[in-house]
Amino acid sequence: MRKNISHLVLAVSVVLGVASSFGIPDQLVVGNIHAQDTTRSLTKMIVGRPVAAGAHIFWFQRNGSSNQFSIHGYNADFDRPFRIPGRPVNGSSLATDGTTVAWVERVRGREERVQGYNARTGQVTTLLPLAERNLAELALDRGRLLYQDAMPVHRGIYAYTIATGQEQQLSLTGQNPVAADGIVLWSEEQFQGQHRPARWTLYMRHIDGTGRTRLLASDRAPFSGYSVSGDQIVWSFFPPAVDRRVHLYRISTETRTAISTEPARYPIAHGNTIVWTSEPPSGLSRSSRWAVQSYRSDLR
Repeated sequence: MRKNISHLVLAVSVVLGVASSFGIPDQLVVGNIHAQDTTRSLTKMIVGRPVAAGAHIFWFQRNGSSNQFSIHGYNADFDRPFRIPGRPVNGSSLATDGTTVAWVERVRGREERVQGYNARTGQVTTLLPLAERNLAELALDRGRLLYQDAMPVHRGIYAYTIATGQEQQLSLTGQNPVAADGIVLWSEEQFQGQHRPARWTLYMRHIDGTGRTRLLASDRAPFSGYSVSGDQIVWSFFPPAVDRRVHLYRISTETRTAISTEPARYPIAHGNTIVWTSEPPSGLSRSSRWAVQSYRSDLR
């Protein structure tokens, strides 16, 4: 069956993607990057995009026809799906550091908090206390919660230290934070004038506040995705960007290399392995096959 594979996540040697095709609901598909044609579906009720770190992958799953979701996980080391216990949640914006999964929970009116489930202890705790917010994307790494708030009096991306309750604004206009291994990434959209496409930029900095903020990439198109693992950062752009290849940036050497030969989307880095979805040739229909490709940076 021909599917459009998007929102890739990677854990150990297992890659998962959200697959959609005409007349079939979105489903979460798992496969081993070292063994082709061995995919299987974990769920056909996924809501939004999955998140992954370490050996764990988490996602929202719809409960029947209601608007309430349960949170499910998958342990790639043991090939074991599981459900996080507890009542259904009215939540959004999952994030994980491999041990804890965090999500936004709206309590009443505009008051929101961020809850977390620890996969080792099985406990649910409050990571970000209840307040009037309009939270969007989350990221979680090294005891810090990165979140995007759209409230006019508290707009931007913030790094919140869970243990102390202290926070620092990283960007006033940033969005879509991604964090791993002590590095946080975010993108910004700059208005370029009426009838002109906006310019999108990608930034990085150390999550502990040391070092400078680096500008990594810029184009007149949104990013299809970006990811960080260890010393490596990868990204690619959506159309109408001309260069839509996957680019690899090494933090230690501050060097950049294009690692895909053709346009690609949704790049993910995990250790020395990088995966992405290759775009089908232009002119083919939406139902054309989108191949998942992998790259080993330590073999280059």
